[in-house]
Amino acid sequence: MIWIILFCSLDFSLRSIIGISYDNNIYKFSDQEIEEYTSGLYPNKYPIKTADDLRLDFSTKFRLEFRPIENRVSYMDCFIKSSSYLNNRIKDYWNFSIEFRQDLGSIDAVLGYSILPDYMIRYYRPSGGSEYVPCKYTRGRFNMGFSGTLHGNILTVSARYWTLDYYEEFDYYDSKNYAARFTWWKDFSKFLRPELLYEFCFSDAKGPIPDISYYNHSFTVGNSLVPGIKRISDAYFKYSLDLRTYISENSPLVDPIHSGRRELVHNISAGVKVRVLLGMYSEFFVSREFRYANSDVYPEIEKLKNYKKWTLGTIFYYRI
Repeated sequence: MIWIILFCSLDFSLRSIIGISYDNNIYKFSDQEIEEYTSGLYPNKYPIKTADDLRLDFSTKFRLEFRPIENRVSYMDCFIKSSSYLNNRIKDYWNFSIEFRQDLGSIDAVLGYSILPDYMIRYYRPSGGSEYVPCKYTRGRFNMGFSGTLHGNILTVSARYWTLDYYEEFDYYDSKNYAARFTWWKDFSKFLRPELLYEFCFSDAKGPIPDISYYNHSFTVGNSLVPGIKRISDAYFKYSLDLRTYISENSPLVDPIHSGRRELVHNISAGVKVRVLLGMYSEFFVSREFRYANSDVYPEIEKLKNYKKWTLGTIFYYRI
Protein backbone atom coordinates (compact mmCIF):
# COMPACT_ATOMS: atom_id res chain seq x y z
CA MET A 1 0.00 0.00 0.00
CA ILE A 2 2.80 2.43 0.84
CA TRP A 3 4.29 1.96 -2.64
CA ILE A 4 0.96 2.89 -4.24
CA ILE A 5 0.75 6.02 -2.10
CA LEU A 6 4.31 7.01 -2.98
CA PHE A 7 3.68 6.42 -6.70
CA CYS A 8 0.48 8.48 -6.69
CA SER A 9 2.33 11.34 -5.01
CA LEU A 10 4.75 11.61 -7.94
CA ASP A 11 4.14 13.67 -11.06
CA PHE A 12 3.76 11.70 -14.26
CA SER A 13 2.61 12.16 -17.84
CA LEU A 14 1.67 9.84 -20.66
CA ARG A 15 1.98 10.43 -24.39
CA SER A 16 0.58 7.99 -26.93
CA ILE A 17 1.21 8.05 -30.65
CA ILE A 18 -0.51 6.30 -33.54
CA GLY A 19 0.93 6.69 -37.01
CA ILE A 20 0.41 5.30 -40.47
CA SER A 21 2.85 5.72 -43.34
CA TYR A 22 3.52 4.51 -46.86
CA ASP A 23 7.03 3.47 -47.93
CA ASN A 24 7.56 2.71 -51.61
CA ASN A 25 10.82 0.77 -51.04
CA ILE A 26 10.87 -0.88 -47.61
CA TYR A 27 13.84 -3.15 -48.41
CA LYS A 28 15.91 -0.39 -50.03
CA PHE A 29 16.16 -2.21 -53.35
CA SER A 30 18.27 -0.78 -56.14
CA ASP A 31 16.70 -0.16 -59.54
CA GLN A 32 18.24 -3.40 -60.80
CA GLU A 33 16.80 -5.36 -57.88
CA ILE A 34 13.36 -3.85 -58.39
CA GLU A 35 13.45 -4.97 -62.03
CA GLU A 36 14.51 -8.48 -60.95
CA TYR A 37 11.71 -8.63 -58.39
CA THR A 38 8.97 -7.35 -60.68
CA SER A 39 10.04 -9.76 -63.42
CA GLY A 40 9.16 -12.70 -61.18
CA LEU A 41 12.17 -14.68 -62.46
CA TYR A 42 13.93 -14.84 -59.08
CA PRO A 43 11.38 -16.09 -56.51
CA ASN A 44 14.10 -17.59 -54.28
CA LYS A 45 15.96 -14.27 -54.12
CA TYR A 46 12.83 -12.19 -53.42
CA PRO A 47 10.43 -14.28 -51.28
CA ILE A 48 8.39 -11.18 -50.43
CA LYS A 49 4.82 -10.10 -51.06
CA THR A 50 5.48 -6.48 -52.05
CA ALA A 51 8.43 -4.10 -52.34
CA ASP A 52 6.31 -1.25 -50.94
CA ASP A 53 4.00 -1.33 -47.93
CA LEU A 54 1.88 0.46 -45.37
CA ARG A 55 3.21 0.57 -41.82
CA LEU A 56 1.22 1.12 -38.64
CA ASP A 57 3.12 2.52 -35.63
CA PHE A 58 1.97 2.64 -32.06
CA SER A 59 4.05 4.02 -29.22
CA THR A 60 3.64 5.11 -25.63
CA LYS A 61 5.98 7.26 -23.58
CA PHE A 62 5.59 7.32 -19.82
CA ARG A 63 7.39 10.08 -17.88
CA LEU A 64 7.85 10.08 -14.13
CA GLU A 65 9.01 13.24 -12.39
CA PHE A 66 10.59 13.28 -8.94
CA ARG A 67 13.11 15.24 -6.85
CA PRO A 68 15.76 13.08 -5.15
CA ILE A 69 17.94 16.22 -4.95
CA GLU A 70 16.34 19.28 -3.35
CA ASN A 71 15.21 21.83 -5.96
CA ARG A 72 16.54 19.59 -8.74
CA VAL A 73 14.05 17.79 -10.98
CA SER A 74 14.70 14.25 -12.20
CA TYR A 75 12.83 12.49 -15.00
CA MET A 76 12.49 8.85 -15.93
CA ASP A 77 11.13 8.18 -19.42
CA CYS A 78 9.96 4.73 -20.51
CA PHE A 79 9.22 4.34 -24.20
CA ILE A 80 7.84 1.37 -26.11
CA LYS A 81 7.02 1.26 -29.80
CA SER A 82 5.64 -1.37 -32.14
CA SER A 83 5.59 -1.21 -35.94
CA SER A 84 3.52 -3.52 -38.13
CA TYR A 85 3.48 -3.86 -41.91
CA LEU A 86 0.33 -4.64 -43.87
CA ASN A 87 1.83 -7.20 -46.27
CA ASN A 88 5.38 -7.92 -45.15
CA ARG A 89 4.73 -9.10 -41.62
CA ILE A 90 8.26 -10.43 -41.31
CA LYS A 91 9.37 -6.78 -41.13
CA ASP A 92 7.31 -6.14 -37.96
CA TYR A 93 9.39 -4.97 -35.00
CA TRP A 94 9.24 -3.35 -31.59
CA ASN A 95 11.71 -1.54 -29.36
CA PHE A 96 11.90 -0.43 -25.74
CA SER A 97 13.97 2.30 -24.12
CA ILE A 98 14.42 3.81 -20.69
CA GLU A 99 16.11 7.13 -20.02
CA PHE A 100 17.00 9.13 -16.92
CA ARG A 101 17.41 12.90 -17.04
CA GLN A 102 18.78 14.93 -14.14
CA ASP A 103 18.60 18.71 -13.74
CA LEU A 104 22.02 19.91 -12.55
CA GLY A 105 21.29 23.60 -12.67
CA SER A 106 22.78 25.09 -15.80
CA ILE A 107 22.94 21.73 -17.56
CA ASP A 108 20.98 18.47 -17.78
CA ALA A 109 22.56 15.02 -17.71
CA VAL A 110 21.01 12.08 -19.58
CA LEU A 111 21.65 8.35 -19.33
CA GLY A 112 19.66 5.76 -21.27
CA TYR A 113 19.40 2.27 -22.72
CA SER A 114 17.30 0.83 -25.55
CA ILE A 115 16.80 -2.58 -27.12
CA LEU A 116 15.57 -3.48 -30.59
CA PRO A 117 15.17 -7.28 -30.90
CA ASP A 118 15.05 -9.36 -34.08
CA TYR A 119 15.00 -6.49 -36.55
CA MET A 120 14.63 -7.70 -40.13
CA ILE A 121 16.72 -5.97 -42.81
CA ARG A 122 15.96 -8.07 -45.89
CA TYR A 123 16.63 -11.48 -47.40
CA TYR A 124 20.30 -12.20 -48.05
CA ARG A 125 22.31 -15.23 -49.03
CA PRO A 126 24.85 -16.05 -46.28
CA SER A 127 28.52 -16.29 -47.17
CA GLY A 128 29.02 -19.77 -48.55
CA GLY A 129 25.27 -20.46 -48.58
CA SER A 130 22.93 -21.21 -51.46
CA GLU A 131 19.53 -20.09 -50.11
CA TYR A 132 18.24 -16.60 -49.32
CA VAL A 133 17.21 -16.30 -45.67
CA PRO A 134 16.05 -13.43 -43.41
CA CYS A 135 18.94 -11.27 -42.21
CA LYS A 136 18.05 -10.09 -38.69
CA TYR A 137 19.85 -8.56 -35.74
CA THR A 138 19.24 -7.49 -32.16
CA ARG A 139 20.53 -4.07 -31.12
CA GLY A 140 21.32 -3.02 -27.57
CA ARG A 141 22.30 0.65 -27.20
CA PHE A 142 23.56 2.84 -24.36
CA ASN A 143 23.64 6.63 -24.51
CA MET A 144 24.75 9.44 -22.26
CA GLY A 145 24.95 13.16 -22.76
CA PHE A 146 24.75 16.70 -21.44
CA SER A 147 22.65 19.63 -22.64
CA GLY A 148 22.43 23.24 -21.61
CA THR A 149 21.53 26.76 -22.70
CA LEU A 150 24.11 29.47 -23.32
CA HIS A 151 22.92 32.95 -24.41
CA GLY A 152 19.80 31.41 -25.95
CA ASN A 153 21.76 28.66 -27.70
CA ILE A 154 20.68 25.12 -26.79
CA LEU A 155 23.71 22.82 -26.99
CA THR A 156 23.88 19.06 -26.58
CA VAL A 157 26.90 16.75 -26.46
CA SER A 158 26.30 13.03 -26.29
CA ALA A 159 27.95 9.65 -26.79
CA ARG A 160 26.43 6.34 -27.81
CA TYR A 161 27.59 2.74 -27.80
CA TRP A 162 25.66 -0.14 -29.29
CA THR A 163 26.11 -3.71 -30.40
CA LEU A 164 24.49 -5.49 -33.33
CA ASP A 165 24.05 -9.22 -32.81
CA TYR A 166 23.05 -10.91 -36.08
CA TYR A 167 21.48 -14.32 -36.57
CA GLU A 168 23.97 -17.16 -36.69
CA GLU A 169 24.07 -17.29 -40.49
CA PHE A 170 25.33 -13.71 -40.55
CA ASP A 171 27.42 -13.55 -37.38
CA TYR A 172 30.35 -12.06 -39.35
CA TYR A 173 28.23 -8.87 -39.42
CA ASP A 174 28.21 -8.63 -35.60
CA SER A 175 29.62 -5.26 -34.60
CA LYS A 176 30.49 -2.85 -31.83
CA ASN A 177 29.63 0.75 -32.62
CA TYR A 178 30.80 4.03 -31.08
CA ALA A 179 29.41 7.48 -31.83
CA ALA A 180 29.83 11.06 -30.60
CA ARG A 181 27.19 13.70 -31.39
CA PHE A 182 26.89 17.47 -31.14
CA THR A 183 23.69 19.50 -31.71
CA TRP A 184 22.91 23.21 -31.71
CA TRP A 185 19.48 24.87 -31.73
CA LYS A 186 18.39 28.49 -31.36
CA ASP A 187 15.05 30.27 -31.41
CA PHE A 188 15.63 33.54 -33.28
CA SER A 189 11.98 34.17 -34.14
CA LYS A 190 8.81 32.25 -34.86
CA PHE A 191 10.01 31.86 -38.47
CA LEU A 192 13.66 31.11 -37.79
CA ARG A 193 14.48 28.26 -35.40
CA PRO A 194 17.47 26.52 -36.97
CA GLU A 195 19.05 23.25 -35.85
CA LEU A 196 22.47 21.79 -36.67
CA LEU A 197 23.72 18.28 -35.91
CA TYR A 198 27.00 16.46 -36.44
CA GLU A 199 27.79 12.88 -35.48
CA PHE A 200 30.86 10.72 -36.01
CA CYS A 201 30.48 6.94 -35.83
CA PHE A 202 32.98 4.07 -35.93
CA SER A 203 31.66 0.57 -36.50
CA ASP A 204 33.97 -2.35 -35.71
CA ALA A 205 32.60 -5.53 -37.30
CA LYS A 206 33.53 -9.09 -36.39
CA GLY A 207 34.40 -10.25 -39.93
CA PRO A 208 36.87 -11.31 -41.03
CA ILE A 209 35.26 -11.95 -44.43
CA PRO A 210 33.23 -10.02 -45.28
CA ASP A 211 34.24 -7.03 -43.16
CA ILE A 212 31.60 -4.29 -42.92
CA SER A 213 33.58 -2.00 -40.57
CA TYR A 214 33.24 1.67 -41.46
CA TYR A 215 33.58 5.32 -40.49
CA ASN A 216 30.50 7.51 -40.83
CA HIS A 217 30.02 11.29 -40.72
CA SER A 218 26.43 12.53 -40.33
CA PHE A 219 25.30 16.11 -40.89
CA THR A 220 21.80 17.51 -40.39
CA VAL A 221 20.50 21.03 -40.96
CA GLY A 222 16.91 22.04 -40.39
CA ASN A 223 14.51 24.79 -39.46
CA SER A 224 11.13 24.87 -37.75
CA LEU A 225 8.68 27.74 -37.77
CA VAL A 226 5.26 28.88 -36.62
CA PRO A 227 3.48 29.80 -39.89
CA GLY A 228 0.69 31.81 -38.25
CA ILE A 229 -2.02 29.73 -39.92
CA LYS A 230 -5.00 28.68 -37.82
CA ARG A 231 -4.54 25.27 -36.15
CA ILE A 232 -1.06 24.75 -37.71
CA SER A 233 1.16 24.99 -34.66
CA ASP A 234 4.46 24.09 -36.28
CA ALA A 235 6.14 23.33 -39.61
CA TYR A 236 9.63 22.03 -40.29
CA PHE A 237 12.08 20.83 -42.90
CA LYS A 238 15.35 18.93 -42.57
CA TYR A 239 18.20 17.79 -44.75
CA SER A 240 20.57 15.03 -43.64
CA LEU A 241 23.73 13.70 -45.25
CA ASP A 242 25.68 10.57 -44.30
CA LEU A 243 29.19 10.01 -45.63
CA ARG A 244 30.29 6.43 -45.02
CA THR A 245 33.68 4.90 -45.80
CA TYR A 246 34.19 1.17 -45.45
CA ILE A 247 37.60 0.31 -44.04
CA SER A 248 37.89 -3.39 -44.89
CA GLU A 249 41.52 -4.42 -45.26
CA ASN A 250 40.52 -7.57 -47.12
CA SER A 251 41.70 -8.07 -50.67
CA PRO A 252 39.16 -6.97 -53.28
CA LEU A 253 39.34 -10.53 -54.58
CA VAL A 254 37.71 -11.93 -51.41
CA ASP A 255 35.60 -8.93 -50.32
CA PRO A 256 34.80 -6.84 -53.42
CA ILE A 257 31.51 -5.48 -52.01
CA HIS A 258 33.19 -3.67 -49.10
CA SER A 259 36.80 -3.12 -50.08
CA GLY A 260 37.23 0.51 -51.17
CA ARG A 261 33.51 1.26 -50.94
CA ARG A 262 32.08 4.71 -50.16
CA GLU A 263 28.51 5.91 -49.77
CA LEU A 264 26.51 9.12 -49.68
CA VAL A 265 22.98 8.94 -48.23
CA HIS A 266 20.73 11.98 -48.62
CA ASN A 267 17.47 12.47 -46.75
CA ILE A 268 15.12 15.41 -47.21
CA SER A 269 12.02 15.66 -45.02
CA ALA A 270 9.27 18.13 -44.20
CA GLY A 271 6.16 18.17 -42.08
CA VAL A 272 3.41 20.19 -40.43
CA LYS A 273 1.80 19.77 -37.02
CA VAL A 274 -1.92 20.50 -36.70
CA ARG A 275 -3.84 20.97 -33.46
CA VAL A 276 -6.94 18.77 -33.54
CA LEU A 277 -8.24 19.14 -29.98
CA LEU A 278 -6.84 20.30 -26.68
CA GLY A 279 -3.80 18.13 -26.07
CA MET A 280 -4.25 16.23 -29.34
CA TYR A 281 -2.18 16.89 -32.45
CA SER A 282 -1.74 15.43 -35.91
CA GLU A 283 1.46 15.59 -37.92
CA PHE A 284 1.74 15.11 -41.68
CA PHE A 285 5.16 14.38 -43.10
CA VAL A 286 6.99 13.36 -46.26
CA SER A 287 10.60 12.33 -46.83
CA ARG A 288 12.81 11.46 -49.76
CA GLU A 289 15.92 9.32 -49.31
CA PHE A 290 18.50 8.14 -51.81
CA ARG A 291 21.95 6.55 -51.66
CA TYR A 292 24.93 6.76 -54.01
CA ALA A 293 27.67 4.15 -53.66
CA ASN A 294 30.99 3.92 -55.49
CA SER A 295 34.06 1.75 -55.28
CA ASP A 296 37.61 1.91 -56.65
CA VAL A 297 37.69 -1.86 -57.15
CA TYR A 298 34.05 -2.74 -57.98
CA PRO A 299 32.55 -0.27 -60.49
CA GLU A 300 29.26 -2.20 -60.59
CA ILE A 301 28.58 -1.52 -56.90
CA GLU A 302 26.09 1.23 -57.75
CA LYS A 303 23.79 -1.29 -59.45
CA LEU A 304 23.59 -3.22 -56.18
CA LYS A 305 23.64 -0.52 -53.52
CA ASN A 306 22.14 2.64 -55.00
CA TYR A 307 18.50 3.10 -54.01
CA LYS A 308 15.82 5.75 -53.71
CA LYS A 309 12.61 5.81 -51.69
CA TRP A 310 9.65 7.94 -50.67
CA THR A 311 7.92 7.87 -47.29
CA LEU A 312 4.82 9.82 -46.40
CA GLY A 313 2.32 9.53 -43.61
CA THR A 314 0.56 11.01 -40.63
CA ILE A 315 0.92 10.75 -36.86
CA PHE A 316 -1.69 11.37 -34.18
CA TYR A 317 -0.55 11.92 -30.61
CA TYR A 318 -2.20 12.75 -27.34
CA ARG A 319 -0.78 13.83 -23.97
CA ILE A 320 -2.24 13.55 -20.48
